Amino acid sequence: MPTLELDDIQGLVARGYGQLRAARFVLFKVNDPAAAGRWLGVLAGAATTAAAGPAPTTLNVAFTASIS
Repeated sequence: MPTLELDDIQGLVARGYGQLRAARFVLFKVNDPAAAGRWLGVLAGAATTAAAGPAPTTLNVAFTASIS
């Protein structure tokens, strides 16, 4: 059986964060892909992974496709 690489999986997928008291969702549209890529590169290092245990705060990122 393959071993999961927990550092490559966001914590939300593994834990659900039911212990957290609140959540905030920020929606935005990408108009400048290069700038968004640089910003996401910064966020990637701060994202909570499945390897991390429960914490008082977490950061996860999700995307959806544009529907025209």
